Amino acid sequence: MVMCADCRGWFHYPDARLGNDGPRCGVHIHGLREFFGRDVVPLCLRCDMAFRLAHEVPS
Repeated sequence: MVMCADCRGWFHYPDARLGNDGPRCGVHIHGLREFFGRDVVPLCLRCDMAFRLAHEVPS
């Protein structure tokens, strides 16, 4: 379980390094230090889509 950096909701993002199973319902975005202050930002799929639409980032 990971907390979304935008809505603060919990979602599952399986980590292959730890052998986690389950469907992926979130993303990790790299290179958003100017927006969130860190390079790897966990977002749920809903917030990821809203961010991409707001900033015209292709999926």
